[in-house]
Amino acid sequence: MDDPRHVLLSASEVMARYGWGKTKGYQNLKDRELVPPPVMTHPDRWRLDHLLAWEEKRMALAEAALEALVAPDREPTTVTDLAADGYIERTRVGRRNQYRVREDMPLRRQGFQDSDVRTLLTLLR
Repeated sequence: MDDPRHVLLSASEVMARYGWGKTKGYQNLKDRELVPPPVMTHPDRWRLDHLLAWEEKRMALAEAALEALVAPDREPTTVTDLAADGYIERTRVGRRNQYRVREDMPLRRQGFQDSDVRTLLTLLR
């Protein structure tokens, strides 16, 4: 396999890598939270090693966020627990419940109380 530092991917190849359609793909390529910027010498090309490093960083953040949500030594949290603690608001509409996450609430896990739910959701998106 070629050295990833020398493999340049076109916009269509990057979109295929992430399974994006054409319209959404071109919008996502402009979003610097989803992909790193293209190579300066080739403004429509992305280096494979940059994409791989970007993916690893996002995976590490997602794993840290997941660990903050689900600790192996704790019992699972139910929707009723989250509603009782104020993390979600439940509204009855006919025979169904609608839920809204309160993003301004601090995280419950020790060591993460200075972050709010919005930060966690941003990492998971």
